[in-house]
Amino acid sequence: MFDLLSFLTGKSSYAYKATVETSMKRIERAEHLFKQYDEMVRVLKVEGALLNHIRPEYLLSYPDYLAWLKIQPKERFEYVPENLLRLTL
Repeated sequence: MFDLLSFLTGKSSYAYKATVETSMKRIERAEHLFKQYDEMVRVLKVEGALLNHIRPEYLLSYPDYLAWLKIQPKERFEYVPENLLRLTL
């Protein structure tokens, strides 16, 4: 996705492209990927993309999403039933 954005915009590098190593724990990896996707969505919004319905966690893989949920404070999902937080495959 980042290579495609680089090609289409003509910019050679983006500051939000993080290096995710395979030796990282899943929770650390999910956190790095979330920050990377969050920054990418923000930059695209600034450039005029209509992405208000896209959340960075939607771009995570399912195992990374579950790991990301584990590090989130419970107050963030206070009004969402637990079974709705799991994505269906």
